[in-house]
Amino acid sequence: MAVRRLALAALLLVAEVAAAATEPDELMPGVTCAVKAGAYARFIAKPPSGTIFDLPDADHQPTALGGSLQMFDTSPLNYDTSTFSLPAAGWAAVGTPPGSRGFRYRGAGTPADPCSVFIRPQGVKARCRGGGNLHTPFAADVGIVLGIGTANKRYCATFGGTTVKNDSTALSRRRAPAPASCPMQTICTTTTTIMPCTLRSGSCTGISACPGHPSGATCLSDGSGGCMCAEETPPPCAQAGTQFCQFGTCPAGQTCGLVSNVCGPAGCECH
Repeated sequence: MAVRRLALAALLLVAEVAAAATEPDELMPGVTCAVKAGAYARFIAKPPSGTIFDLPDADHQPTALGGSLQMFDTSPLNYDTSTFSLPAAGWAAVGTPPGSRGFRYRGAGTPADPCSVFIRPQGVKARCRGGGNLHTPFAADVGIVLGIGTANKRYCATFGGTTVKNDSTALSRRRAPAPASCPMQTICTTTTTIMPCTLRSGSCTGISACPGHPSGATCLSDGSGGCMCAEETPPPCAQAGTQFCQFGTCPAGQTCGLVSNVCGPAGCECH
C-alpha cells in the first residue's frame, strides 16, 4: 500500500510580515484594541509623550504602493488571523505639501474592502467592519502589523496590556506597551500519515486495525465514501490537553480540515 506523507510547516507567515522592512519599523504603544466577531476589529496607537511616529518616506508612500493590515492571535495554538488589503486607490495624502500630516485610507465598507485607516505623526488608528476572520476569545496577544507596500514601512503593536474583556462575545484591551519587535504569527500543525484501509460492512466506524500501519492508527472515513488509516504526529508546540482538528467535531457552520488541521487551545481548531 502506498503511503502519502502530508506535512505542513509549523510557521505560517504572510510574506509582508516576514519580509524585512526597507525603513525602520514603528513599534507603537497601544491605547485601545477591540474585536467583535462579525462586527468590527479596531485599534488606536499613539507615540510616547514628546515623540511622534515617523511617516513613510517619499518613495514609499501608500498612495503609490498601497498596503495591508494584519491582525492575529499571537498564540501558536490559535489560527485566528485576518489580512485586510489596503490598495493604493483608497489612500489620500493629508496636509500641505501632501503627506506632511499623514495618510488616510477609506475603504468601501464592503466585506472585500472593510477598513478605514489613519496614519499621523501623532497616532495610528484603524477600524475594519466585520472583523474579518477574527474570533474571540484570544489565547494570547493581538498582533498588529500595518504595512506599506511590500513591508517597506511597518507600524506594529501587540495587545497585551490590560484586558477589559476577552470572552466568546468580544475582546477589549487597553494600555499596551510597545513591542520589542513586530509580532509574527506562528501556527502549530501536525504531520499526518494516511493509508487506505478495508471497508467493513459498509462503514469505517469501529475499525481499529490498520494493516501495515503504525500502532495507534484508526480507520476513518476519508470524506468521499471510502476509508483511510490515519495517525497524527503531535507537533513540537502541542501542549497537554491539546486536541487536533482532524476528524474532530465542530460547531454548526464550521468544518475541520481533513489535512490542513491545526491545534487549538481547548479542543479542535475549527475553521
